[in-house]
Amino acid sequence: MVIKSTDFKRIFCVGRNYINHAKELNNQIPKSPVIFMKPATCLVSSETKTIQRIVNEEIHYETELVLVVGREGYYTESDNIDNTIMGYSLGLDLTLRQVQRQLTEKGLPWEKSKSFDHSSPIGKIIPINSCDEIRKLEFACYVNNEKRQHGQVSNMIFSFEAILKEISRYWKLIPGDLIYTGTPEGVGILHPGDSIRIESQQTGPFEWKMG
Repeated sequence: MVIKSTDFKRIFCVGRNYINHAKELNNQIPKSPVIFMKPATCLVSSETKTIQRIVNEEIHYETELVLVVGREGYYTESDNIDNTIMGYSLGLDLTLRQVQRQLTEKGLPWEKSKSFDHSSPIGKIIPINSCDEIRKLEFACYVNNEKRQHGQVSNMIFSFEAILKEISRYWKLIPGDLIYTGTPEGVGILHPGDSIRIESQQTGPFEWKMG
């Protein structure tokens, strides 16, 4: 199946899904998946070479494996995950870190810090034959050619199945839904003019320049 950017419906994101990332931000290790959402208008395609900065705040990069949902319905333990996930890629969950801290301290929602325009650059979507192909995927992030992050999907706290079940407690899955599965340690600031490249052996590289 050919996947077009116009097919993307919603963006689900998993927070604190790598132990060392939770620790570097002094967050507690969650007992169940932390789910938040972004509108599809946050997306920046791999063909767009510049990430437009629309807010004058400290922006952090977070590199993540992204899953693409291929069928409609609620995911249950009896479902075959290979009939649910149709594709994958790498993406960035850009974060206004200081804004996030302020919101968290006040017990307020994260939307302003996570769901602003152009906060979700994403690479080319790759069709998947089996989720076992990517359970051991490794990926990296480079800023100005300096390696900043190295992640292994096998180190995620919550599995693909656990994430899908948690989302399905509240929302029916729709073909074209994207799931950003969390970031490993090593997040940091992106300055205007910085180049950022995310890559894995399976996906190849995707690169943008920070506006």
